[in-house]
Amino acid sequence: MKKLLIISLLTCCLAFSSILSYQSAFAAGNQMATLKPNSELGPGYYPTSESREARAVTNTSAFLASVKQGSISGWEKYKILPSITSAQAILESGWGKSELATQAHNLFGVKGDFKGQYIMMPTLEYQNGKWVKIQAKFRKYPNKNMSMEDHGEFLQKSRYKNIVGVKDYQLVAKRLQQDGYATDPQYANKLISLVKQYKLDAWDKEAFSTEQSSNSIKASVVDGAPLLHSTNFNDRNPLRMWRTGTKIQVRKYSPYWYKTSVQVNGKWVNGYIYHSMVVGLKPVKGTDKFSGTVKAFSIWWDSTRLNGGSLFTYNPRTSLRHYPSKNGLKSAYYPNRKKVFYTPDYWLK
Repeated sequence: MKKLLIISLLTCCLAFSSILSYQSAFAAGNQMATLKPNSELGPGYYPTSESREARAVTNTSAFLASVKQGSISGWEKYKILPSITSAQAILESGWGKSELATQAHNLFGVKGDFKGQYIMMPTLEYQNGKWVKIQAKFRKYPNKNMSMEDHGEFLQKSRYKNIVGVKDYQLVAKRLQQDGYATDPQYANKLISLVKQYKLDAWDKEAFSTEQSSNSIKASVVDGAPLLHSTNFNDRNPLRMWRTGTKIQVRKYSPYWYKTSVQVNGKWVNGYIYHSMVVGLKPVKGTDKFSGTVKAFSIWWDSTRLNGGSLFTYNPRTSLRHYPSKNGLKSAYYPNRKKVFYTPDYWLK
């Protein structure tokens, strides 16, 4: 009888011990990491309690496979290099091991929601001169590829415009650091090192190859000088397209533009033509007008604003290849310039 009592007590103790162990493990597993801004890594929110460099990387191949398509899609949609996007994801998510990455596929510490989906995380915010812990929403993605694409959209901000369409990953890494994406003085070097070590530039070449073979369109430059509604080439519907050799009369409007009037649907409408597209100007006696001859050519800019920056021109009937039209613009990548340039639809056929 005494022996049975001892066995029963031992059994109860073991069961109680197991319950305590399970509760302890459950509590530890549900203790979420606190997130905090860390400008050395980037503009997102990152765990405060562990170092990404110190994490043991168990399966790099699996992580890279989970972000490859999103990286390439980021180039197709936003012209952000796949190698750079994936290297940033490695740094900011610790090879996908951050809590945001494992629970929400959020690789870049982005707050808010994604199509209504989010996860709540304890977060440190600097308020009234001190750090305060709050519960904040962070975007929850259906998969890591979607997080990669979303990051490409984030990099469309004006401060990062000098990396869009650039195909040299080392140049992009350096420009990201110059643009203030991260404050770590070794940030660019870390990105470049990751690209080299894991041969991520192979993804760049894959994206370029797909783009050239599937999207490239053969075209010819139109023999036409646009008469626009305003002094802005972003006016996508010219009043006229005058061919080279057309005789016109104009007034000087500004150092770069001439003004004239044409009939549209029986009404006289003012229009503007770029100064270089009218040659041989001669004063018209008794008026403030000048007579001249149209000389047509097309202009390509490295900005979708079409009003400054780097540009070059093409003569009429020049053959070239461009990408599909988007928002009234055609674009093409020029390897010798390492940039994408843009021109309005009306200048190509």
